[in-house]
Amino acid sequence: GMVVFVRKHRLPVLAICDLLTPGLLLGLALGRVGCLAHGCCFGGPCDLPWAITFPEDSPVYERQLARGQLWGFTLPGDRKAAPVVASVEPDGAADKAGLRPGDRITRVNGRIVRAVGDVSEPMHVAVVEDVPIVLDTAKGRRATLQTHPMPPRSLPVHPTQIYSAINATVLCLFLLAYWPFRRRDGEVFALMLTLYPITRFLLEAIRTDEGASLGTSLSISQNISLIALAGVVVLWVYVLKQPRGTVLTPVLRDP
Repeated sequence: GMVVFVRKHRLPVLAICDLLTPGLLLGLALGRVGCLAHGCCFGGPCDLPWAITFPEDSPVYERQLARGQLWGFTLPGDRKAAPVVASVEPDGAADKAGLRPGDRITRVNGRIVRAVGDVSEPMHVAVVEDVPIVLDTAKGRRATLQTHPMPPRSLPVHPTQIYSAINATVLCLFLLAYWPFRRRDGEVFALMLTLYPITRFLLEAIRTDEGASLGTSLSISQNISLIALAGVVVLWVYVLKQPRGTVLTPVLRDP
C-alpha cells in the first residue's frame, strides 16, 4: 500500500522507507506489549528470576496442558509428529503414574490418537469435565493423570515478548542515531532489514509457540528471516549503486 501511495504521488520510495523505518520498529515494540498482555509469542520453560507465568485459558497455559507439561512430561512441538513422550520430569505426576520417555501414546481416555495434535482436545475435555486423563501407550503401559486440582497458572517461561520489545526499541534508537550518518537514501531501511532478521532468528530459538515449518527444523519466522537476509543483499547492491546524497533536506536551525 505504501509503494502504491508513493508511486501515485511521485515520492522518493527509498527516502520514504528510511523515514518510516524507525517508526515501524517502535510500533513493533508496542505490539509486543500487546503480545505479552494476550500471552502469545511465548518462550520455553525458564527458571531465571525474570521468568513469568500466565493464567488459565492463556495460549501458554493451553499449550502446556496440551503437551503434558503441567503433569511433568513433554511431547514434540510439531503437531503432526507422532505422540511420543520426549521427556518425563523425575518425581513429577507423569513419572509417578508410570509414563516413561519414548512411550508412544495411542489413546487418551479411550480416543485413538495418531499425532501430537490429536492429544490436546481429549486432554482439554478431561480438564473441563474434571475427570482423570488416562493415557494408553503402545507398550501396553497405562498412566492415569489427575485433573483436580489444576495449577492456576502456567509453568514459568521466558518473557520473549519483553525480549522482542526491547530488541525492537534498541534497533529503533540505533537507527535514529545512524540517521545523520547515512550517505544514500535507503541505507536506514536496508540496515533494518539486515539487523532485524538476525535478532529475530536468535529470539525464535527460545520461543516455543511455533513449530518447524516448510520441511525444515526452523520456525516459519526463522525461514522468513533467512529469506529477508538473502533479499537485503540485493537491496544493498541497489542502494550502494545510487549517487551519494539524500533528497531529504536537513532542518535549518536558527544561529
